[in-house]
Amino acid sequence: MVKALNQKRIPVKLLAGMEDTPALLNDPSAMLLISHTLANEHRDILAFCNQHRVPVIALHSFSDTFPDYTYDTISDNFRLSMAVLLDYFFMYDKKRICFFYLNPYSPHDMKRCETLYDMYSGFHRKDIFPATADGLEAVFQSFFSNCREYDAIICPNDFIAIALINELKRYDPAYLKQCFIVGTMNTIISNLYSPSLTTCSYSTQSAIRALSWIHQVRSKNPDLCMTLNVSLYDDLVTRESTGNLPFETSDDNGIKYPSLGRRLPLLSSDIPKIRPFENEPILSEIINLENMLRILSVLELQILQMLLEKQSNAAICEKHFITPQTLQYHLNQMLKSAKIYNKKEFIQTASKYIHLDNLKDYIARLHA
Repeated sequence: MVKALNQKRIPVKLLAGMEDTPALLNDPSAMLLISHTLANEHRDILAFCNQHRVPVIALHSFSDTFPDYTYDTISDNFRLSMAVLLDYFFMYDKKRICFFYLNPYSPHDMKRCETLYDMYSGFHRKDIFPATADGLEAVFQSFFSNCREYDAIICPNDFIAIALINELKRYDPAYLKQCFIVGTMNTIISNLYSPSLTTCSYSTQSAIRALSWIHQVRSKNPDLCMTLNVSLYDDLVTRESTGNLPFETSDDNGIKYPSLGRRLPLLSSDIPKIRPFENEPILSEIINLENMLRILSVLELQILQMLLEKQSNAAICEKHFITPQTLQYHLNQMLKSAKIYNKKEFIQTASKYIHLDNLKDYIARLHA
């Protein structure tokens, strides 16, 4: 996406961390793109950008997530998105649906879950597995004791979905093959993981058009104080976590699922505190890898492929006509982005979440 925007002469930056924020000041026309749902970890970056009048666009987010800061958003049309999911589930007789790991303090999570609650009478409060102060492991245990009641699982994002699948591989691989698991955001790692993850998100092309429009408005009106919020239609990308079963869209989704007039009970009062994402090791691993994948060049992806193939540094240098010093530079950048500080640990972590054949296919598509 960033490459496509830069080709349109729209200078967009993706940062590995807070330490990279001064680079935003080198280009007065640059915008910061936050590529996944806003979380507490983004507060410092938002404060820095607001202080220096750097425009920020947050994907899969809402302006009321952090009302003290100014940023533009691109979000999903939840009602149409949920209608697509329900159509897909019902097409394959998946009617026992649960929502796994709902963060009651996340507007994104709550709006998605509230939409399902208002659209489908077969979905109840007991079918929600909320985040807790005891962390993700406690939610896993609560779900595993009830999982056979469900044949379709909606997760609030791809990272949670991958973490759940990872645990189900150990806990109940037979159940994993029978149920549907769906994430949102269509992250790179959702494509590279095995089983690859079915996910619901607006298309890259739609996001690029929205980003271009926001950039145009901001460029022509640099003193504009209001926020720009764009809602986009979602696409369902079907992959292995739903058996690679196809889906055909219909034009009457909104008519099929009128509002039931139901309102989800307030959950935050029941859960006064939850453990932050950054304190969940498995989620941190996945998110850090995704952040790395988003900024890797094709050469660095090819280096990653050879690392996962357990090829030597000498073989990598020979294959790509680079010096050992150049290879070390790229390795250092990859490890820094993934927040891993030795090569052995990096390869072990990447191997958990990146399937070699899926990575090869991904690189081939980039070349096409």
